[in-house]
Amino acid sequence: MFCTNCGKQIPENSNFCTYCGASTGNIPQPMQNQQQFRQPYQQPFNQYPQKPKKGKGGVVALVAVLIIALIVTGIFVVPRIIDYFKSSPPSGKFASIGFTEQNVSVEAAKIVDNRGGVISLPSDSALAGCYVTVPATAVDQQINVSVGTVTGTYKNAPASISSTALHLDLGGYKDINQPILITFKYADTPAEAEKVPVGLYIDEAGKLHHMLTHSIDKKAGQFTVMTFHASTFTYYILEDMDVYPDSSTTGFMPSKDGFAIVNHGSSLFSGGECYGMSTFAKWYYMNKKTSASDALYNLFKTPQMGVTPKGDAITPQDIIATKAFQYTTKQSSVLYDTERQFSSYVETDEDGKIIKYTADNSVAVRCIMDSLYFWEEPVEVGIYGTAGHSVLAYGYTKTADKITIKIYDPNFPGDNNQKIVYDIATKKISTPAYADGFLDKRLTTTGSGTFTSVNEYEKILIDAKSNFAGTIADLVVIDPYNGDEVEERTCMITGYLDTLGMMGEQIGDAVEIISDEGEIFRQNLSKDGSNASTFSIEVPLKSGENKFLINAIYKDEKGNENFLSHNLYGWLVINCNAAANAIYITLTWDSQPDIDLYVTTPYGETAYWESKITSDGGFLDIDQTYGYGPEHYTLVASDSVAWGQAYTVRLHYFDGDGPTAYKVMVTENEGTKNERTTYYSGVIYTHGFEIDDYYNNYKPGCSGPDWVDICTVVPVRESD
Repeated sequence: MFCTNCGKQIPENSNFCTYCGASTGNIPQPMQNQQQFRQPYQQPFNQYPQKPKKGKGGVVALVAVLIIALIVTGIFVVPRIIDYFKSSPPSGKFASIGFTEQNVSVEAAKIVDNRGGVISLPSDSALAGCYVTVPATAVDQQINVSVGTVTGTYKNAPASISSTALHLDLGGYKDINQPILITFKYADTPAEAEKVPVGLYIDEAGKLHHMLTHSIDKKAGQFTVMTFHASTFTYYILEDMDVYPDSSTTGFMPSKDGFAIVNHGSSLFSGGECYGMSTFAKWYYMNKKTSASDALYNLFKTPQMGVTPKGDAITPQDIIATKAFQYTTKQSSVLYDTERQFSSYVETDEDGKIIKYTADNSVAVRCIMDSLYFWEEPVEVGIYGTAGHSVLAYGYTKTADKITIKIYDPNFPGDNNQKIVYDIATKKISTPAYADGFLDKRLTTTGSGTFTSVNEYEKILIDAKSNFAGTIADLVVIDPYNGDEVEERTCMITGYLDTLGMMGEQIGDAVEIISDEGEIFRQNLSKDGSNASTFSIEVPLKSGENKFLINAIYKDEKGNENFLSHNLYGWLVINCNAAANAIYITLTWDSQPDIDLYVTTPYGETAYWESKITSDGGFLDIDQTYGYGPEHYTLVASDSVAWGQAYTVRLHYFDGDGPTAYKVMVTENEGTKNERTTYYSGVIYTHGFEIDDYYNNYKPGCSGPDWVDICTVVPVRESD
């Protein structure tokens, strides 16, 4: 049969077109009293936004994007959006551990903008030696940061937990672009400094959650944790392995409390949506499950919401899993640094320079046992080898020589026998369900207390209960069609966002496209009140299948960004038939400055904005002169590649008004056994350079505070 909308041939008896998503007329009628669901991809309209022109002069004129504030148009509009985004109180389980707040004392305050700042507690504070660092680019406006101490009582907590907690207030600001760093003084002697501290986030209910450790300075007896939100924070010291009880379990069962669907793959993790599935399963179990009848496994299996480009049915559980992945990726991708990924923690010197990446599986194992025994809740776990994966630990047993950790693995739905085995003597792990080397090198806890993304899960659940028919935004991709094949290394994804029908006005402020490798590509939207807001966003492509998710965003009255619920389900798939690359580099950044990518060959030539092509065939495709990027460098394997020799990658801050965070993805030896993708992130700024200094400091070989050295890349032949 053929689609009546786009004309392409599709499988017989299909309910939806596998290319454009249009209905074929074979859709089953909804059950009585059930709202009709929306299509995953809407019929395109005829006009396509054009790719913007790019250029560079002596002084670049930055295009300011006008962010129009939400206008109150009537009492019928305002309550709708407020009620929709209001979180309902949790109704599920509560662990016996808890913190009861007794007194909060604000001891230091400072106004901070996008250049960042440090707020230290005074010398007479109970937490003297502690300080909070707001990094450059963490906020995009002036905010009032206050820091103080909190006293209270704990119930059923580790003996080493700090009796005084730190309180951080951002004056209602929530839209954190880079994690805020909290540094605690945890040791006064060298012996104490050899212990391993762990940060804790205390939520509004008094429950405690592990945080991600940024670094440990053993010489100073300090350690630093990361957070994307204001709250109360404390820490404790990990015990020796023999102190823990022989077993503990939470009551979570994969056959009841996990997803019934199997995880789908991606490049960010070998299991793709595994992190979103693990975190959502935990959130639902802890906050929403009240009886066996409302366990997640048997819910949201019908109706069929559409089909994938391969013809597979899309169920509400599929959409929940994808949206959970979508909402967690924005924050977790900021921290996705290849070197840090495999480390338990990073050791630094007194100047903050990294001196050691410490990989110790016993750190993660002890954190897991603490969560299961003290916290009485499942804990998200990352496992790594030649690939990476996220699972949920829900119980353990300990013997004299090993610890067996029971896990919910999204790759094995309904299987209660999946496990990770930790050898106490060697500190090595094994994962019996996988081949040797695949997922048996490193074990980490993913530090859910660092993130705020699980706050979005309430919205996902609300949408799921109406079969995603109550979404408030129409998000439509015009081009390309889902499953299209392209010959180029980049693709322009065009479409529109429309909230007029549900909200009575256009409230969408931005669209973000997330690749299955964790890259985020963004465009701010213009709004004229009556017409849909269009977008046209360029994305890089690798050879073969590429998958993307799309977020719609609005800003509240404080400038905080929130996800808009929309009707575009699942992954947008684009198949690229371009030749394999020896080197492929993508640069993106998060605000308005003009950042430039420089790649220098072993012969001394440099591809950059003023000279984009080098004699070996390498080229820079575009000079993006306003915020976000991307810029791409490509060296095809069939070009005159300097095999076995080093190519140098650098960045330059050409122009702008403040710091920006960058992200660089480097793929080498694509499509071969030597293929590798490495991620780099950081902040770039002129650091006080006068305008003439950095305008005249852009030539290859220059240096200064407006330059960042990223890496060297050595392409290798398949036969080498």
